[in-house]
Amino acid sequence: MMQRNKLGLIVTGVAVVAAIGVGAAVGLSGDSGEQEKKPTAKQGERVPGFCTGGAKNWDARAGMCNIAHVAGCQNQKQMMDINNKLAKENPIGSSGYDSDTPVIPLLQQLTTLTERALNQPHVPASVKTALQKQAADLKKETDLYKTDGDWSKVDLQRGLKHSPSMACIDFVADLAKRGSSS
Repeated sequence: MMQRNKLGLIVTGVAVVAAIGVGAAVGLSGDSGEQEKKPTAKQGERVPGFCTGGAKNWDARAGMCNIAHVAGCQNQKQMMDINNKLAKENPIGSSGYDSDTPVIPLLQQLTTLTERALNQPHVPASVKTALQKQAADLKKETDLYKTDGDWSKVDLQRGLKHSPSMACIDFVADLAKRGSSS
């Protein structure tokens, strides 16, 4: 059962990173490599608060903000990289972490990024909820590891249950859907 959960976490991590990459290819992340001229907000046009950086990051034509500029979503790739490092620290079939692994520093990095995302103004509700749940799970996970050092007692499904990365992708996809229907 634990192996299946661990495999699910790794597969989900790869899927989210792939989805973020696909998002870049279709313009959700704005990092497609091409310098496409997109219309920005016109003077006086209302730019939603969740779009960090204001008018320059708001695509007025599509009615959406680049995923890298949605409040709470800027560090999702970095969070997935940390999750992947954590997964490598506990390969499938192992009984737990050794005492010399960098688990606590990795969990602390993930906690810092989560708190930084939560402290931004105008984080969309769905993203904020996912970040809050991740913060609670990270605290529980860190406490369990510090007291027991036992990975088997840590919730391996943190990345599956309420991934902020998936919440960000869903939020931007919903914006895109609404923009294309208008």
